[in-house]
Amino acid sequence: MTFALPHFAPSCRQIGLACLSWSLLTASIAVAPGCAADSPSEPEPGISVRPPLRPEAAPAGDGEGTMYAITRFDIGARSASGVESGDAWQAFGYDLDELITVDDFDNHCTAAAGANPSNVFPDGPGGIDNAFGKLLLPILRFAANSSNGEVEDSINDALGGATSGLLIHLRNMGTEANYDPIDAYIYRVDGLESGGWAISESSVSDLEAPDFDAVLRTGKARFGDSYVRSSVWVSGEGTGSLDAIDLIWNIAGQPLRLRVHQPTVTMKVGATPGVTSGVIAGVLRTEEAVDQVRRWITSSSTSFCDGAAVEDVLNQLRQMSDMQLGETQSAGAECNGISIGIGFQAEPTTVSEISAESLSLDPCL
Repeated sequence: MTFALPHFAPSCRQIGLACLSWSLLTASIAVAPGCAADSPSEPEPGISVRPPLRPEAAPAGDGEGTMYAITRFDIGARSASGVESGDAWQAFGYDLDELITVDDFDNHCTAAAGANPSNVFPDGPGGIDNAFGKLLLPILRFAANSSNGEVEDSINDALGGATSGLLIHLRNMGTEANYDPIDAYIYRVDGLESGGWAISESSVSDLEAPDFDAVLRTGKARFGDSYVRSSVWVSGEGTGSLDAIDLIWNIAGQPLRLRVHQPTVTMKVGATPGVTSGVIAGVLRTEEAVDQVRRWITSSSTSFCDGAAVEDVLNQLRQMSDMQLGETQSAGAECNGISIGIGFQAEPTTVSEISAESLSLDPCL
C-alpha cells in the first residue's frame, strides 16, 4: 500500500477547508529536490544532529532570569534564504532516536497502518527526525488550499492578538555562557488585545498560590535540569507533571492543536537578552494528532465528521508514524508517534497575568 495525499477537485475555487475534496492520489509521496543554493547545509556524513552536550563543571544559574515569548514559528516551509522549498523541513529538528535511517530498517519500529517504510522512515541529513515537515505539512497545506509558505504565514500572522503562543522562562539565567542547571518552564500563553501575553491557566497547577511568582513555579512543563553550553540553552528532559508542549496554530482560520511529547528545546542566549532563535523537536502521539487534525478539518464543516473518504485521509496520518513514543526504536513494535522539528524566533518579554482557558469543543459531538 502506497502513501498518498488528498487533493482538491479541479472545480474547487473557494479558499478554505470547506472546499476540500477527499479523493486520493495513488502515487507515493516524493519530496522534490530543492536548488543547491536554497537547500540546508549538510552535516558531515555519519554525524548525528543532536543538541549541545551538558557543560562540565559549570555553575548553577545565578541571575535574575529572563522570559522569552515566541514571536514566529518556522515550520519547514522555507529555506534559510526565505525561498519555499520541499526540502526546507530538513533544517529543523534533531536525531531523536539516535539512528541515521536511510534504507536499513532492521532496528526501526514497524510501519503503521500499512505504510511503505521507504516512504516514511528515511531521515533528513544527520538523522534529523521530522515526519511532520516531510509528510504532515503537505497534507495541511492541501487541506487549507494553500502553499506551505501560506500555512506558515497564517500561523505567524495570528500570533498575539488574543491567540495562543509559547513562553520560555529561564528563571535563574545570568550572563555567563555556561550554566548547569538552569530552572526553566515553558508556558502556553494567550495574546492580549492590548499587546503582550498572559499565562494560560492550563499551564499551571495552582492558581491559588500566594503570589504570581508562586503560581509560575507550579508550571506543568518544567525543565528543572536544563543547562546552557556555549550560550545555547538546552531543555533536557522534562521534570514537571507534563512532559509535553502544546502548539495551537491558526491555519485557514481554524485552530489546530498539536501536543509535542518528549520535547527537546534549544535556544540561543546571550549576556544581554535580545531577539533570538531556537528549535523545538519531539514526538506527536499519533492518535492524538489524528483526533486534532479531524477536529481542525471538521471545524469548517461537519460534513467531514465521518465517512470512508475522511477515514482514508486520517489513516494516512497514521501511516506517517516513524517513532515509538517513550521508547527507543526496536524491531517488532509498531510505530505510534510522528516526529516533529520546527524553528522559532523569540524576544524578551514580561508577563503578569493569568488568562482563563477557553474550551475547544468537538464539532462532531
